[in-house]
Amino acid sequence: MFNKLSLFALCLLCIVISGCVSQKEFTQLKKEQEVMRARLLAEQEVRHAQLKSEHEQLQKELVELRKSMLPTEKKKELFDTMSSLEIELKQLRGKVQEQEDYIAKLIQKDVLDEYQREIETKLQEEIERAHVEVKRSENTLKISVAGKMLVAGSDHSIKREGKHLLLKLAEYLRQHEELNIQVQGHTDSEDPDERRNFTFNWWLSWLRAMKVVTALQDYGIHAARLKPYGFGPSRPVDYVNYWNRTEGGKPQNRRIEILLFPSL
Repeated sequence: MFNKLSLFALCLLCIVISGCVSQKEFTQLKKEQEVMRARLLAEQEVRHAQLKSEHEQLQKELVELRKSMLPTEKKKELFDTMSSLEIELKQLRGKVQEQEDYIAKLIQKDVLDEYQREIETKLQEEIERAHVEVKRSENTLKISVAGKMLVAGSDHSIKREGKHLLLKLAEYLRQHEELNIQVQGHTDSEDPDERRNFTFNWWLSWLRAMKVVTALQDYGIHAARLKPYGFGPSRPVDYVNYWNRTEGGKPQNRRIEILLFPSL
């Protein structure tokens, strides 16, 4: 049973490593994975039922043994058998979970690669102008947008080119409702009012994140998918220049990061 699933997982891994797959092939892989998973779960349920039946039978025999006061050796043998069955059942569940986690990880990696390719195509103009950068981690896709492109003025309103970017992104996100969205605001370490210390920057980063969230809602993204966060200057891009000692480091830290989490 596990050899078949392992062989399927190995084939899927080879396809992922070998390069990109078409949408049709990717959809077919997902269907095959679901069929394999259903088959595996069905086999697990059958074995679970068998083990449960044997366990119940042994419990009945144990009750009878207690009534008839059979020798201690026989009781110990039954207890040992019951313990072995419980261990086998636990190991079976563990192996099934490991296989499911492994396959899910392979599927998610390919899904994130596909999302990244599509978003980079959608935002190609902004990426070429160095206003946007798209990166992915193990289970997250991050779209980093330069602060100067999004926000302007003392009211921190979204600039025209920023609205154009968010509109294009919203068009994509409306087609992919499985993606949850986290908007993170970041600033440099300078404070226009030194008396308030870092409090102003924390508030400012959250306000800018909220401006982006509101714009995405206006463009049709449901509020339940959106979460704003403000990190102030605490997560600089350049840790060497944490305190923004260079003019070149400050614009990098003034940014909005939009994180996408697929719920598979």
